[in-house]
Amino acid sequence: MDMGTFDSYLEASQFIAATEKRQGFEIYSLSLDQSKSAWLKAIQDDNLDIWKYHVIDLQGWYGKGAQKYGIKQIPYNFLIDKKI
Repeated sequence: MDMGTFDSYLEASQFIAATEKRQGFEIYSLSLDQSKSAWLKAIQDDNLDIWKYHVIDLQGWYGKGAQKYGIKQIPYNFLIDKKI
């Protein structure tokens, strides 16, 4: 899924939201931003408030989330079975 431009990013987020609802999975968004205010503004500006779960790790690439899941680039996507 191309997420290189704002329009493609918005289209992708709308597709994901529709699939989320239809398939019964949830989006958990981990931000590696180092500015909480910029992160909150981006959620609003990019219409990502359609997702329920947004978290930020202000330590960025060196934070626990990035280290635990081996995140080396963004966006980085996982599909995790909720039963695990």
